[in-house]
Amino acid sequence: MVGKSTLQTGAQSEPRMSREEAYDRYLHLSLRQRAMVAALYNYRVVTNPQLGDMFSTAESRKDRGIIAGRNMQVVVESGLAVKDTGPIPGERHKTARYHLTRSGLYVCLKELGVKNPGPVGISKMKKIMKSTRARHYSSIIDVAVSLSRMKDLEVGEICGWTNDGDVDYVFSSRGSRHRLMPDARGVWLAADGTRHPFYVEVERTIKNREYSLQKVKKYIYFSVDDRFVIHEARYEFPPVLWVVACDREYDLVRDILLAGALVAHYDIPTAAHYMTFGLARLSDVKDYERGALAGIWESVYDGMHGLTFRELSDLAASKKRAYRL
Repeated sequence: MVGKSTLQTGAQSEPRMSREEAYDRYLHLSLRQRAMVAALYNYRVVTNPQLGDMFSTAESRKDRGIIAGRNMQVVVESGLAVKDTGPIPGERHKTARYHLTRSGLYVCLKELGVKNPGPVGISKMKKIMKSTRARHYSSIIDVAVSLSRMKDLEVGEICGWTNDGDVDYVFSSRGSRHRLMPDARGVWLAADGTRHPFYVEVERTIKNREYSLQKVKKYIYFSVDDRFVIHEARYEFPPVLWVVACDREYDLVRDILLAGALVAHYDIPTAAHYMTFGLARLSDVKDYERGALAGIWESVYDGMHGLTFRELSDLAASKKRAYRL
């Protein structure tokens, strides 16, 4: 039996049910509702507007949100997910968001063929609960949503996603050990069948400039020294999507990306042989009419503006091993 959750979200708590009953309820959901359950598993916590963008083609965001809300209400009533309307620190307005219950989590693990979901489920649930109150985390998911919206499925969609805290690279470079933890890693599947991996970094506010500089340096070392090859199984380093939440800090973040190369002891033209940092504003990423696939990206080291995501990805892939020292 799945024990009753001690977490109280909004006015709801997790219902008590067996895993068999939970799976039976899952099978009675519509295909769209099952897809929403899978989205909660992949992204941990998803807001109602984000679900609307992913699963509805309605013109207005209000209508997309209504459609998502109706479908998620069925999922919540099934006991597989929880709706949370409590405030997120730093947010002015309350936004409905959803995450899986333990029952919903075990259903997803069953679908993935996990035979012993106990330890996996406990670890996953801890990460889900840690993400429920993170404003920064919601912005990271905005990038995933924008690259994989319902209206863009004929162009491409995300086929792989690893969340904040799940990507952890430890490597040696320049006589020191380094630890690089991207905010997220994804793989975008284009309509022509090509796969385009990428990393995500979201800057909400620059509270610690030195921390950001060091992270830029680590990315450069990770690329220049080919430490990434064992993880990527390819010699082209994926683009890093560096998204700025506060528009007035856009120029500051660009300066940090440029200065980070100098901290790593590379001039910009040399760093451009190895790294592709795609810079964009979060407001442009979230724009439903344009979004992350449109020409919103600036390739900072290459001095190129107005690139689409595909152009940015192809630019990164063009930087072959021939450039490497």
